[in-house]
Amino acid sequence: MQSLFHEALSLPLSADRSAWVEAESHGDSALMGEVLELLEAHQEMKTAAADGATAEAVPAAAFGPYRAIRLLGRGGLRRAQESKNLSI
Repeated sequence: MQSLFHEALSLPLSADRSAWVEAESHGDSALMGEVLELLEAHQEMKTAAADGATAEAVPAAAFGPYRAIRLLGRGGLRRAQESKNLSI
């Protein structure tokens, strides 16, 4: 998977990376899905870094005495949010 990911990254952005990964996965849909997900995450990180963005805005939501301000990151099934304690 790692070599497939790095080879796909070496392709020009104008190339159809999805089609290339599909062909190189030889019918292994799980492998193809993982590599495409990694490529997408890699592109999102590059875009965020280029924009200087380190956090995303989130809809205001209250959790007990806390209010969510912005999304700091996500991974797996979890999200990390900056929040403010409204009781102080």
